[in-house]
Amino acid sequence: MELWGGWKKGLGLRVSWLVVLGCWAMAGSAQASTLELFGLGGRSPGLVGNGVATTADYASVYLNPAGLGHVTQTRLSFGALYGDFKLELDDREVDTDPALGTNFGAAARLKLGGILEDRVSLGFSAFVPTAAIARADWPLTGEPVFAVLNSRSQVVALQLGLGARINDRLTVGAAVLGLAGLGGTIFVSSD
Repeated sequence: MELWGGWKKGLGLRVSWLVVLGCWAMAGSAQASTLELFGLGGRSPGLVGNGVATTADYASVYLNPAGLGHVTQTRLSFGALYGDFKLELDDREVDTDPALGTNFGAAARLKLGGILEDRVSLGFSAFVPTAAIARADWPLTGEPVFAVLNSRSQVVALQLGLGARINDRLTVGAAVLGLAGLGGTIFVSSD
């Protein structure tokens, strides 16, 4: 059977598969820090990053605080996270430590009365690395390094958010993120 001026049946499907395979073959690797790599939990990465549009739990604190306005029940979550980085700089592989830690969070609708009844929710989340609370490494001079990534993936992250449902189609929210950090001065001298 011929379609569209000589195309054989099924040829369009084969061409479509070739295009899909070609795009897949050209895809590069992902680049992210711990929160961007994991989000908060597995749902958003499992939805290819679309959790920002559908979140209604503690992950809303990071992804979209307005999603807290859709929380209907109290939820507690706990998980372990692991991510490894394969990085290159100037065509050389750079060694970075994997991001390994635990995350936990909670989201709950607040028991308020009046016009705020069943409209306001609070969320909390935390990422705690298993290796250290805060870490700073610096390599020898001339050694390539991803300074922010190696330290950022090994830091405590605490988040708190509030969301409100204005009506069935509109929610608003706000959140704050606190990261553990190090401050000070490093003196370098030759021996």
